[in-house]
Amino acid sequence: MKNSLRRAVSLEYAVVLMAVVLVFAALLIALSSYSFARADDYGEYLSRKQFLDEVGESFLDGETDLASVYADGLSEHSLTLAQDEKQLVISRLRSDGTAGAAVLTVVTEGETRTCIRYVYGKL
Repeated sequence: MKNSLRRAVSLEYAVVLMAVVLVFAALLIALSSYSFARADDYGEYLSRKQFLDEVGESFLDGETDLASVYADGLSEHSLTLAQDEKQLVISRLRSDGTAGAAVLTVVTEGETRTCIRYVYGKL
């Protein structure tokens, strides 16, 4: 009688242990798929930030026609560009085609375009 009771308890423990292992495996799979999605988002963020830096550096180097030079990148990242002699503002493009929130603002002064503000976002 004792042996059959021990076997029953051992069988229950084995089933519970298998359930726990299954839950941990499901948790690991869910976590890895979430991390993979976040990695893709972060890759897109880095790509956009690298593009913004490239445009900002070109503005500081004296480039005047940034909208046409970087037209492909602006459309790829859904951005719009406003530029004058002393300021560059790159904004998100709204669905109606107007400028939304600023993602990069560069302000210069003087003939040599000395950078006084280089801000990701709005001033």
